[in-house]
Amino acid sequence: MTSVRERSVPQPAPGDSERRTAVVTGAGRGIGAAIAVALGRAGFDVAVVDIDGDNARTTAQAISEPGAVRASGFACDVADPNGVKDLMREVAETVGAPSILVNDAAVARYAPIEELSHDDWIRMLGVNLIGPFLCIQSMLPYVPQTGGAMVNITSVGAHIGTANGTAYAASKGGLISFTRTSAVELAPRGIRVNAVSPGPIDTPMTAQLSDAATTKRRLSRLPMARMGSADEIASVVAFLVSDAASFMTGQIVCVDGGWTAQAL
Repeated sequence: MTSVRERSVPQPAPGDSERRTAVVTGAGRGIGAAIAVALGRAGFDVAVVDIDGDNARTTAQAISEPGAVRASGFACDVADPNGVKDLMREVAETVGAPSILVNDAAVARYAPIEELSHDDWIRMLGVNLIGPFLCIQSMLPYVPQTGGAMVNITSVGAHIGTANGTAYAASKGGLISFTRTSAVELAPRGIRVNAVSPGPIDTPMTAQLSDAATTKRRLSRLPMARMGSADEIASVVAFLVSDAASFMTGQIVCVDGGWTAQAL
């Protein structure tokens, strides 16, 4: 699937060296949308990317402030190599050379091992693990010489065993390893790479994957005994891409209400 730009607001001519551009994938709703809005508030121009172009455009419209920050929505399947290359080229040409990347796009299916199909595995690996690789690889030619920052959104499911979540956990566990190795490789180029592992967050995806009884049971075991919000993840991501985190790279930050800190 080739990326298709969804114009949300009139675009000033790119090339203003004082402006910084952030690319956020999976930003049509949920955590990705909250991250895109947070980066807009932090003063970044934002390329809002989602497989659903309408959702991407809606998020972009919520960010744009005439004369301040600009945001545009782009439709792209991050598992499509050619589509991702087209996406990054178009972002650079129309919004500005990107220096920030947040890989949030993800798909999930929870099911017993014997019920997971080959297609389930391939799709989850394609979006959740290969997608971030493609986005980083395709963005590198456009990153300014001053460097940049990248954040991969993983999951606490990559840190702990959860029944019926094998494919999703495997994809997110691979993303953690990719975060660390790419951080080491890209540090000499002034590019920092970190990851955030959300715990139970109140999002549309979470609601689709878990019924009320399961959610209640999990929260009863969580030290903070509540769901987190997408904004709470977004604030950590905004910190990681900021100058305040300038000596942080290769780190995996769990934002999980204490989930991974306890022993049950």
